[in-house]
Amino acid sequence: MTSPYTKLHGKSIRIFHLNPASEPSSNISGSLHETSLQSPAAYDALSYEWGAPEPKFSIGVGNGSIQVTKNCYEALVRLRHRARKRILWIDAICIDQEDEKDKSHQVAMMSDIYSKADRVIVWLGESTPESDYALTWCQHASRMSFNWPVAKFNYRPNLLRAKERRRVATWFRERGTACKLICKSESLRSTF
Repeated sequence: MTSPYTKLHGKSIRIFHLNPASEPSSNISGSLHETSLQSPAAYDALSYEWGAPEPKFSIGVGNGSIQVTKNCYEALVRLRHRARKRILWIDAICIDQEDEKDKSHQVAMMSDIYSKADRVIVWLGESTPESDYALTWCQHASRMSFNWPVAKFNYRPNLLRAKERRRVATWFRERGTACKLICKSESLRSTF
């Protein structure tokens, strides 16, 4: 198989055109396209934890394939549309992980890559009852103009029952910074 990567020029990045799928079980595939960061094509950037290096999942990219982690694969399954392509920047796919020169060049532009994205999507993994509850609470807190919900709800004891407050606080502490990003953004459900 041929490599899906072409040499980038100047301040350019690769963006991944994720093919649509009417069935969730369909194979993940797409193509890489170059865009300049001076006037980039519209794209969403994905932020996620790479997770365990094994097992790897294969996705089709152009005439080749790329191995990605389980977290990346699950995010792609959830993010793809049924009828149209979705344009994404994902570090594990858009940066040639086998080419140290490409990696160092792209990593140096990381802040520009995220700031030029139309939207940054934070993937925390498949949902659980606790994460659904925490996201619902974040949506509620953001409507109340909270800057940092864990600190604020201690001053609003009637907002949640004591047991629920402890459960949400624990969830936030375990997930750290990523939760701050979610609380300050719109609902993740609206992006899917």
